[in-house]
Amino acid sequence: MGGAVLAAARPSGTSTPTARGRPVKPRAVVFRGKSRIDASCAEAAYQLIKDHGGFTVEYARPGFDSDTLKGAALYVQPGGGDVAAEVLHDMGASAVRAIRDYVAAGGRYLGLCLGAYLAGPSVDDDPTKPGIGLVRSVPQQFLDSDASEVIPVIWLKGQRARIYYQAGPYFSRQDGSVLATYAKNGAPAAVITRFGSGTVCLVGPHPEADESWYEDEDLDCPQGAYPELGLQLIDKVMAWKRR
Repeated sequence: MGGAVLAAARPSGTSTPTARGRPVKPRAVVFRGKSRIDASCAEAAYQLIKDHGGFTVEYARPGFDSDTLKGAALYVQPGGGDVAAEVLHDMGASAVRAIRDYVAAGGRYLGLCLGAYLAGPSVDDDPTKPGIGLVRSVPQQFLDSDASEVIPVIWLKGQRARIYYQAGPYFSRQDGSVLATYAKNGAPAAVITRFGSGTVCLVGPHPEADESWYEDEDLDCPQGAYPELGLQLIDKVMAWKRR
C-alpha cells in the first residue's frame, strides 16, 4: 500500500513557524538498539512515522541522555529482542532516566510490543528487574505462543482489523484508557495514559509492520493493516488529552 499517499493528506498539526515564517515539523525520536532484530524493529517504526508526514525523524542510540529528547514531540520505543532486561542494559541508565524525565515533563512515549513491556515497573516476569516504570501494572503476554501470526483486533474507534502479532502484551484496564482490544477475549491491546505531565501509549501488536514482515513469515498481509492502523495510532497519541 502507498503509505506516502495517505500521509500526504495529513496535516502536521503541531508544526511551528521559524523566524522566516516557514513551518518546522515536530521532531520524533526512535530508539535503535544494537542487535539485528532491534535495528529491524526500529527501522519499521522510523518508516511509519516518516510516512505519516508530520515529523522529522531521528534515531536515539544506546547510552543517549536528556539532550537527545530535548524538544522532541514523540519518543518511540519499538519492538526488539526477547529479553527485556538485556535491552534496558544496552540502553543504559542515562537513557532510562532521560525517558522518565522527558515524559514526566510533558513528552510522549509510544511503546510497541517490547517497548510496551519495558514501560512497566519490572520486566521478564522478575520483580527484581526494574522497567522504565511509566505504568503501574506489568504488561503480560497475550498468547502463549511466540510464533508470528495475524490476529483480529478492535482498533481505535471500534473498527475490526487484522494485524501482525508476535508475543506482544495485553494491559490492565486500570493503567489507562483502552484504545484497542484483542477480539479473542476483549483484553486491552493498546492503552493510553498519563505519566506526570506527559502521555504514555502502549501497544501489544505491531501496527508498524509493513508487507515485508508478513512475507518473511509466510503470512497474508490484511488489506488496510499497513500503514493506516499505525498512522491512526500516531494521530491519536499526538491529539490525546486526559479528560
